[in-house]
Amino acid sequence: MTEKEAIEQLEDIKNPFARSVLEAEIGDEYALEAKEDSENALKALDIAIKALEEIQQYRAVGSVEECWEAVEMRKEKKPKLNNKRFLGKDTYTCPRCGNVCLTKYANERQNNNFCWDCGQAIDWSEEE
Repeated sequence: MTEKEAIEQLEDIKNPFARSVLEAEIGDEYALEAKEDSENALKALDIAIKALEEIQQYRAVGSVEECWEAVEMRKEKKPKLNNKRFLGKDTYTCPRCGNVCLTKYANERQNNNFCWDCGQAIDWSEEE
């Protein structure tokens, strides 16, 4: 069963149940308790429906794992220093995918704050 089907089922249960609770005659103490229990059950159904609708929205954005991966990629990581130099300069690789990042700056107007292959944020603070 999908979240959408579960929401539809809960709505189908809730609507007749709500009408019967509202139409109930309160004649004695037990009937009053039953009505209060029924009202609490209706509130619980509403909360469950809202929670399932939120889950649907989150899944439309991506899985939890995909979201955590995106958060991790935004955390700056130090590039790895290579043993080889290029044109007299140190060279570095991305800590995530191993892509070569020559230096912090590709040219005077463009810096390499993110890996061009995987998008990992790069921390150049100690390499300057």
